[in-house]
Amino acid sequence: MRRTSTPETFATFKSRCFAFMGGLQISFQIEVKGRTFFFCHAGVKPDIPLDQQSPDDLLWIREQFYTLYTGGTVVVAGHTPVKDIRLNGIHSTGQEEDTPIISNTMILVDTGACYGGRLSCVDVLSGRFWQSDD
Repeated sequence: MRRTSTPETFATFKSRCFAFMGGLQISFQIEVKGRTFFFCHAGVKPDIPLDQQSPDDLLWIREQFYTLYTGGTVVVAGHTPVKDIRLNGIHSTGQEEDTPIISNTMILVDTGACYGGRLSCVDVLSGRFWQSDD
């Protein structure tokens, strides 16, 4: 039997979701097996220490990050579809255009799900990724 939502339950769910998201950090850094990973939405401004990044850059930066970042910490981000990055001739590694970009300095996982592409997730330690069906 399919359960339906009432406006009250949806409003409660929505409120709980926003409360949960509002309590999250804007970025997260972790060291695992000798490698440091920095997770954020969009990327980082090169040459600015990770702990001094502005919220605006963590949420909105694009080309400056994926063309110039060469730091020692692996930055894991989304925000800019990898297809758009590859069309600009950046990070063209012979991989399919809708697969995550994985390098020594960054893991870019936005494979365009909001534009009809596939949703992807990556095991940052192994580089293995999974994608939803078309």
